[in-house]
Amino acid sequence: MTLLDSRSSRMSPAQALLSLHADYIGGDNANYRKWYFSSQQDLDDSLGFANMTLGKIGRKARKASKKSKKARKAAEEHGQDVDALANELEGDYSLEAAEIRWKAKMNSLTPEERVRDLALYLLIWGEANQVRFTPECLCYIYKSATDYLNSPLCQQRQEPVPEGDYLNRVITPLYRFIRSQVYEIYDGRFVKREKDHNKVIGYDDVNQLFWYPEGISRIIFEDGTRLVDIPQEERFLKLGEVEWKNVFFKTYKEIRTWLHFVTNFNRIWIIHGTIYWMYTAYNSPTLYTKHYVQTINQQPLASSRWAACAIGGVLASFIQILATLFEWIFVPREWAGAQHLSRRMLFLVLIFLLNLVPPVYTFQITKLVIYSKSAYAVSIVGFFIAVATLVFFAVMPLGGLFTSYMNKRSRRYIASQTFTANYIKLKGLDMWMSYLLWFLVFLAKLVESYFFLTLSLRDPIRNLSTMTMRCVGEVWYKDIYCRNQAKMSGGDVSVICYCSFWILICGTLFVTVSSPLVVHSIWVFPF
Repeated sequence: MTLLDSRSSRMSPAQALLSLHADYIGGDNANYRKWYFSSQQDLDDSLGFANMTLGKIGRKARKASKKSKKARKAAEEHGQDVDALANELEGDYSLEAAEIRWKAKMNSLTPEERVRDLALYLLIWGEANQVRFTPECLCYIYKSATDYLNSPLCQQRQEPVPEGDYLNRVITPLYRFIRSQVYEIYDGRFVKREKDHNKVIGYDDVNQLFWYPEGISRIIFEDGTRLVDIPQEERFLKLGEVEWKNVFFKTYKEIRTWLHFVTNFNRIWIIHGTIYWMYTAYNSPTLYTKHYVQTINQQPLASSRWAACAIGGVLASFIQILATLFEWIFVPREWAGAQHLSRRMLFLVLIFLLNLVPPVYTFQITKLVIYSKSAYAVSIVGFFIAVATLVFFAVMPLGGLFTSYMNKRSRRYIASQTFTANYIKLKGLDMWMSYLLWFLVFLAKLVESYFFLTLSLRDPIRNLSTMTMRCVGEVWYKDIYCRNQAKMSGGDVSVICYCSFWILICGTLFVTVSSPLVVHSIWVFPF
């Protein structure tokens, strides 16, 4: 009532109720609506998960996507007439048709029904205790409660529900399961478990079970019966009988390791490392010039220089392979949101070999001294393959490589797209400012990396790589270390120069220039 009263002071009561219902239940930005379509509850309402093979629900969605053309065509013909659209799309199970039916349903609600929906949702949220930290779990509870409330089973019920039934029967078992992951009872007191975080099933793991229909189908009773196999109107009454300890599992393993840097920032390493490799290889001719003499300063074969730079494509492919291997470690395969990595790995290995063959062929044929037209041609082709590999891997996210993860038409990963990759599209000046920022970032990086990093390394690398150390060594390592000290120093210099990033500099300059436009202090970003 406080919410309605607050909004009614700024608009009509009907508009206040409509906007409030849209914010919580039926609007485009309502979390319940997002969850409803992400977990494909529209298919459960129309077909029933019990009648579908949930492991192959993507195939059902693909068939439905073919019908989505019909939905788009009907939308063009009928315009904003949602009711006419819903009637014409009867039997169409595509996402577009489901969204049209949803709008028709929301428009047909009476004020009493909207008030009832809001009251039920807020009551469920208010009595949820710690479970309110799992919003999609609450969405499923609300959906089950709504199905029960609208059914004859509830409307024909004579005896009242016991006081505290929802809290004791539905929320308490969930709360106890979450609590048991962190605490145990010892001598009548709650004591924190000696359990690493990567083995604790936390709020995120509980919540993400309800993102996908495959996860919801895991909800079972003690006798092994699935919750989705019983009628929808009975599910709310059966939630208290669920064996939650047999349902939840880790959806992501929070292992404390530096390997996360490879998987989570793979494109940064590819852009930075591959370009740096190409620049450095081009300016380090002494490393692939046989019997180099500094006073003569002979130049390497052109094919060797092309091939040395082309190894950057091998590096980019190798980083992607490592990122995929580590993703296998972090994301359990049993989670419905886990991507199919075998196909991605197969294509990455093929791209790796495609980039590896030209340099190997070139160096094998020429032996660094023999001129070969075929090796020269292969080295040039290999370099442009490496450049194409760099651009492709820099633009395409890891999850979008050779999978349907970013396919908007597919409903297979719509939950992950909705809850973890739902970014606001920039428009107008904001979009062009973003383009300009990143254009200047990469322009500064490309220019600076060449003229102030690798070009300045040319002479040190030449001197250190050809330097002969005269030393005796010591007891343990003999002369192995001291004879190679110059080469090791060259490697250290290259690694140190590798760690130069320009995003902070460009970001600071942009904020300094744009801060007067948004009335912010210029010191907010730098400090």
